[in-house]
Amino acid sequence: MSMPGLPELVALAILALLIFGPDRLPDIVRNVGKAVGTLRREAHNAVNDFKTASDYQKVRDAARELRGETDALRQEGREAGQALRGAVDDSPASRAARRGGAEAGPPAEGSGDRGRSEPAPFDADAP
Repeated sequence: MSMPGLPELVALAILALLIFGPDRLPDIVRNVGKAVGTLRREAHNAVNDFKTASDYQKVRDAARELRGETDALRQEGREAGQALRGAVDDSPASRAARRGGAEAGPPAEGSGDRGRSEPAPFDADAP
């Protein structure tokens, strides 16, 4: 359906003038103009709401993807920690310490009667 041309608009204006009269026609045109303005504003707001909703969906998708990546990194960290613990537990020194053998070396000073050495405290100034 195409837009009405100039002859159609003139015919509608003459018809409206005959039906409503010259006294009421300005008020009717003003009210129709306000209604068209309101419809345009609402249509513009609806389009903006759809744009905002699509942006919101994009943010949600990005957050979901980031959450998946974070979970994958956590799992890799757990697996690496387990592999490291397994490597440490399988080391000769660790096996000797479990057996209580001489390969474990003498207990460190200040270890008391616990029989194993404590790690040295962290010294930030040490080279």
